[in-house]
Amino acid sequence: MKTYRSILSLVNHLLFIVLVIPSLGNAELTKDTYRLAITRKLDSVEGMLLLQAYTEAFRRLNKKVELVFLPEARANHYLKHADIDGDVARVAKFADYFPNLIRIEEPLRKIEYAAYVKYLQVQVKNWESLGEYELRVEFMRGSKFREEKLQAFIDPERLTQVNHWTQGLKRLEVGRIDVFVGVKRTIDQALLSEKFRESGIVSAGVLEQIAIHGFLQRHHSSLAEQLSATFREMKRDGTIDEIEMKVMTKVRERRSRTQ
Repeated sequence: MKTYRSILSLVNHLLFIVLVIPSLGNAELTKDTYRLAITRKLDSVEGMLLLQAYTEAFRRLNKKVELVFLPEARANHYLKHADIDGDVARVAKFADYFPNLIRIEEPLRKIEYAAYVKYLQVQVKNWESLGEYELRVEFMRGSKFREEKLQAFIDPERLTQVNHWTQGLKRLEVGRIDVFVGVKRTIDQALLSEKFRESGIVSAGVLEQIAIHGFLQRHHSSLAEQLSATFREMKRDGTIDEIEMKVMTKVRERRSRTQ
């Protein structure tokens, strides 16, 4: 009887090694859908571009992805506590603040940060030049990169944050702040909308152009390598350019219907 139990125990142990341990080491191979944070609304220009690019990249890898819109601060919280698999678009230094994340080395896009004013004769060419004026500056909460850049040149009593860029533009429109700093493509598109078309808000200049990367939880490291290679392939074969053309056509059609 003891021999039988010993044999049964050995068989169960071997089954655990053969069946369970490999599945733990390759969890992403059996994962149905990856949930990634996106801090741009999915119907915005950047949101549509990122959604289509990531959907195509995951399709090529025979995997599924879901992009979940979250404000930056909330996305940061989810990423820190591994409540979501990753984020689709952050600056390269983002992993410095979140050591539990791994960067997708191939950047999908480049973005420009710009300063916006209303009826002010202000021109800027970088972050430092913004500090030459004694202005009340605002940016969107949750962006560590923008926060560090602005804190280096703007006095704390003149620097504020909002939860979303629409709030910043509204506060700029009514004169509660002098400058709003945001992603150029996002803000430029907003200024063409009916809500802000007559606001008088204009760009004072580009502060910096920077590549943006996707980030994944570290246990998805092999997927990060696969996505990096897939993004390079999508750039070479013209897929990224094709996606951008389709999105911009859709945006122009949508804008013409509202005018």
